[in-house]
Amino acid sequence: MEKLIAHLSPTYFSPDSIIGGGERYAEELSRAMSSKVNVRFISFGPREIHEKITPSFERIILKTRTKNKMMPFSERLLGALRGVDVIHCHQYYVLSTFIASLFGYITGKKIFVSDLGGGSWTPAYHIDQSRWIKAHLPISQYAAKNLPGKNKNYTVIYGGVDTSFYLMRKKKEHD
Repeated sequence: MEKLIAHLSPTYFSPDSIIGGGERYAEELSRAMSSKVNVRFISFGPREIHEKITPSFERIILKTRTKNKMMPFSERLLGALRGVDVIHCHQYYVLSTFIASLFGYITGKKIFVSDLGGGSWTPAYHIDQSRWIKAHLPISQYAAKNLPGKNKNYTVIYGGVDTSFYLMRKKKEHD
């Protein structure tokens, strides 16, 4: 059986969520990886969405129960993580990463985290969740200099965006 990788992001690239670089990166990396392995992209939004984009790429948006986009919560998160072999969390200081890291640790899954900036309330401010992860996956050598937690294992994976899929905005203004 082929491995299933979950990419977990508190937000996703959409007007219903946030249109930003971190959101674009998480989805683009998920899409790119799905050419080699089965991928389940999991995020949170105002309504539930379940899409099978390709035979190897599944996109699940869980309906969040909170108003803060960087502190989403859904009671369906653990169900969405069931059956995965590896969990790659995008953002370190968010509640969903804390929950997924603990779940992965308890169930023996490999957990990796790319901190793309930003965050919100999480028990990780008081409990070192880095002990539950295999390694950090920073997107630059610069980001690797300030890894959170005591676990400093890392591999730089760098960043990139497919500009044929994610077009530049017509107007250079920020939302």
